[in-house]
Amino acid sequence: MKQLKLLFTAIILLFSAVSCEETDPYSYLKIQGTWLLQAVNDYPVDTDTRTVAVFSEKDACTVALMYDNNGSQKWQVNDGLSWNFHGTVLEISGMDANNNVFVQNNTFLSVDDNTLVFTVNGVESQAGGSTGSYNCKFSRVLADSRNYSGTWECLHADGVTNPGIRIRLDGNHAMSVFSLENGTWQQKLSAEYFTYNGFIAINYTDSDSGLPACGTWDYDMAASGNSVTWLWTKKSGETQNTMLFQKVNE
Repeated sequence: MKQLKLLFTAIILLFSAVSCEETDPYSYLKIQGTWLLQAVNDYPVDTDTRTVAVFSEKDACTVALMYDNNGSQKWQVNDGLSWNFHGTVLEISGMDANNNVFVQNNTFLSVDDNTLVFTVNGVESQAGGSTGSYNCKFSRVLADSRNYSGTWECLHADGVTNPGIRIRLDGNHAMSVFSLENGTWQQKLSAEYFTYNGFIAINYTDSDSGLPACGTWDYDMAASGNSVTWLWTKKSGETQNTMLFQKVNE
């Protein structure tokens, strides 16, 4: 009888230990959505370092960030990833920009309506793993119903008034950039853009080097009467650049 009691006690302890590692359904549902990286180890990140992570139902995952390869830059959207959440383990896996299979192991810390925090413990990859531990804090990106399509004229760029720049967005990731020359707007380049309700990434070809390039900006939009303005801000260390656009009524 004593042995039977010990056996039942062991079973109860075993199931108690397993249940502690069960996935919290509240956290699992809260993690789902789009997130923008704000800070690493409690230090705000530069604009070019921002990362977008999308955790969808059925464990599908998308990660987007600026990828730099020997001076060639691109906003890379990797939508073929998977995520797995169990206990305190938040795992992201799939194939990276260089077609190497990887697994990123993270320790989940907290999530609510606005913030997701986890610790990156390391990455295992065919190209070689990485070690080290750092905390990442993300803010939730809410659904965005604003209309970015149309032509926008730059009113100010780092203190320069009316620099003679316009951009035109078609609503399908295509952007054209124009320069005012002898009273006529001349198209200077075509670009690809991605918006995340407060953050924009732009892929284009650098006119000087001929290499792929990427620009990233945080932004805010305001409307007053018939006027709509769009303020872009880029932070790099102690330096901050700004551009203010106004929508052109065409």
